[in-house]
Amino acid sequence: MITVLLLSFTGCKKEAADVPEVPETPSAPTTPTTPPTITTEDNPGSDTISVTVPAFWLSDDDEFDPSTLEEDGPYSEVKLNDDGTVTMVLPREAYQEAMVQSRLALEEMFAELQGDEGIPFIKMITYNDDFTEITMDVDKTLYNQMPFDFFHDMIGMTVGIHLQFMDNTAKCHYTVKDATTGEVLLEKTYPDDLTQPQ
Repeated sequence: MITVLLLSFTGCKKEAADVPEVPETPSAPTTPTTPPTITTEDNPGSDTISVTVPAFWLSDDDEFDPSTLEEDGPYSEVKLNDDGTVTMVLPREAYQEAMVQSRLALEEMFAELQGDEGIPFIKMITYNDDFTEITMDVDKTLYNQMPFDFFHDMIGMTVGIHLQFMDNTAKCHYTVKDATTGEVLLEKTYPDDLTQPQ
């Protein structure tokens, strides 16, 4: 998911078949990493958007070189900040296209989750237009055999990052319920709950 956003920002086009892999239930419990802060700002008097992300998202090198990104993407400016983040200033149109690609990737992810034979407890996933409400209907018996919640937090992290790119304050209310009885089995708010002890 992060890859889709960043490739869109750097001007690289992904084919429809290249959507992110569906999150898999891990073989052992792991505490997910709280997603780093993303900042998206309108630039007054200019038809541009500034997006600030951690530098390590953009490069494996210890020292990120902004000029490498400027050569590939539709930027008017790329700046390495003192706190280890990178601010990318790009045209509003390019930002909007990146968000379209992000949305398509989320929709594809949910479609694949519902059809994945390796995750048999999922019956249906529904969501509203802006992904602030997501409901997963499950087979309770099969669901209760899942030993931990990291699977949900992987989804929550993915959606939470998308929402932070869209709106710095947006939250996702995530609900898991029994498909037969409607009993609520799990409720979380992302990305907030990623910061809570596991």
